[in-house]
Amino acid sequence: MYIQNENILEDGNLYSIHHKSILIFSQLKNASVKFYGHLDDYFIYISFLVAAASDALRIAKLDPKHSLSRIDCVLSPSSIAEMTGIPRETVRRRLKQLVKDGKLEIINGKFSASFSESEIRDYLEHRN
Repeated sequence: MYIQNENILEDGNLYSIHHKSILIFSQLKNASVKFYGHLDDYFIYISFLVAAASDALRIAKLDPKHSLSRIDCVLSPSSIAEMTGIPRETVRRRLKQLVKDGKLEIINGKFSASFSESEIRDYLEHRN
């Protein structure tokens, strides 16, 4: 394999790649346990968390004094399918299971998740 960008071969960059790989594998291992081996469930749950984190950052930027004790997020099966690449019908089935497992809710006929400030902060700081 020919690497065009020689900067990637510098020790600091190689360490960074190694460190990020460890984080990814660690998160996937934890997710596998937390979601009973269903990584699709993890990806769907993370879709809600990403949307909530995005909302939290947007709100904090608009009003830094605004309390972010909880952020609620609603996503459609279609938008999750688009984000994750998981087929829409699979997303729909897995969303129903996540509701049964207590990880998501259905509010006014829509799939919803609610996250605390600490859950969002942990996610943004790569501790989730």
